Order: sequence, then C-alpha cells, then structure tokens
Amino acid sequence: MTSSPSVSVIVPTYRRAGSIRRAVESALAQTVTDLEVVVVDDGSRDGTDEVVHGLGDERIRLFTHETNRGGNAARQTGMDQARGTWLAFLDSDDLWLPEKLEKQLQRLDEQGPEYGFCYTWYDIELNDGSFLPPRQVRAEGLHRPELIAEPLVGTFSTMMVSRAVAEQVGGVDLSLPACQDWEFVSRVSQVTGVCVVPEVLVHYWHGAGDPHRITTRKDSVVAGHRQIYRQLCREYPSMPDENVRASRHYLMKIFADQGAFAELFEVTRGLGVSGLDPAMAAHAGRMFLRAGRRRVSALRG
Repeated sequence: MTSSPSVSVIVPTYRRAGSIRRAVESALAQTVTDLEVVVVDDGSRDGTDEVVHGLGDERIRLFTHETNRGGNAARQTGMDQARGTWLAFLDSDDLWLPEKLEKQLQRLDEQGPEYGFCYTWYDIELNDGSFLPPRQVRAEGLHRPELIAEPLVGTFSTMMVSRAVAEQVGGVDLSLPACQDWEFVSRVSQVTGVCVVPEVLVHYWHGAGDPHRITTRKDSVVAGHRQIYRQLCREYPSMPDENVRASRHYLMKIFADQGAFAELFEVTRGLGVSGLDPAMAAHAGRMFLRAGRRRVSALRG
C-alpha cells in the first residue's frame, strides 16, 4: 500500500462484530486496488476490533474511540486519518459490489474537475435476505436545490467525495443525531458538482429491530429531522417552490410515521395560508391521522 492511496474507504463501526467482516471484505475486493480501509471502532465492546485485526490485510488501518461518540464522530476521525485523494464511506453493515469504486472514479473523470462528489444507486437488504427495489434518483449538476430539500442520495455508503471538498465544507456535522447523510450532501452539493453512477452498486442493510441503528431510535429520528427542518427554513426563501413543497411533504411524512405531533404541526404551520392548497391540506390531514394511529399503537405496546 502506498502512503498516498487513490481512495480512502472510511468504515465507522459500533458493535458490528457479526457484520463488519463482510463489509470490509467487500471494500478489499474492489477492482480498484490502490486504496486503504480506515476502520474507526466507536467504542465497541463486542470483539469488533478482533474481527478487523483477523482480516490480516495491510491496507486496513484501525482506529478506536475509547467511548461511543456516534456515527459522525467516527466518520470524522476516519476523514482526519485518511490519506487518499478520494474518500468513500461504507457503513459496517452494508456491502459494496466489486466495481463500485472503479465506476465512480470513471464517472468523476468523465465529468471533469468541477465535480467532486459521486453517488450510486442502492437497494435495501431485509433481515430475511430479500431485497427491496432501488429508488432510482438521478440528481446531477451544480447547485441542485433538490439535494438540499430532500435526502435523495440516501446512505453514506453510496458516496465518494474528494478529500479537498470534504475539508472545504468542514467535514461532517457532529451535532446531528440523525439525517447525517442528508445534511452532508446538502453542504457538499453547494460547492462542487454532483454526479451519479446509475447502477445498484451498494446493498444497504435495513436492520429492522437493531437497537444500534439510528433509524430504529424514535427520539434520534425526530430530533435529527427537527434540526434539519429548522435549518431548511433558512433556505426555503431562496429555493424553487416545487422543492420547498417536496421538502415539507417529505418531512410531514417522517414526523407522522414517528407519531411526532408537535413537529408535524410545526411543519404544517410553516406552510402558511398560501402554501396550504387543497392537495397539501389533504396530505396534512392524512399525516395527522397517521400520527394518531402511530401514537395509539405505541401506547398499546
């Protein structure tokens, strides 16, 4: 391994002894071989570090947090330690297909130096080993407002960003309990071109019921989206109406699914009289009903 590899693969992990081998092996099996794999163990006590050491590949560099500090703290440690020109993130329960990095580098080379960010499509792997079909979103170019308005790129595991761009935006936001990928893309997309490899090159593990996943922790989901919404309120005046509507529509659904009445009301109130047209009013009504059902279901256990 060279001291300055082309790609640094950053793998944050916490209590993933059962899945990290598969994830890291998918990085090591890439057709791009000029890479390093920077694993950051965020305070696990389940033998995750032993699994990583057991892989015995000199391209792996392992760093450890003494206490659990959160996914973005682990990503930032990985970014700080990375030596590559390009940074590619891989969550420790996800899986890359072998040509993932090669195809992203090729796409970025085709686009030229104005482009410092590339993502791929992904599908969702369920606990039973089956897959949900991918959401095929193609948002490319410079200063795309839809990348601020909604989490169109999805999981960190699809992303490749130049180290220079990551440093320019100040890395990841350590304050967010959720929506970390969305927030990062929203900032990156404002300083560099975004392109996509329109192929499924990542298997994202859904992990229903996993207590260590952000998406299974209601308080984190609500708090993260609340923080994102309040940041977006500062951006909405400069965004096209269609993107603002799509953003509010999405956030209302998220809060309804969590039974978060206060936050759902906050987003609905933010529409104002002019924004609450019949279609949006109908959506709001459905979301309040959904929130009520979620709340009743939670009370019943």
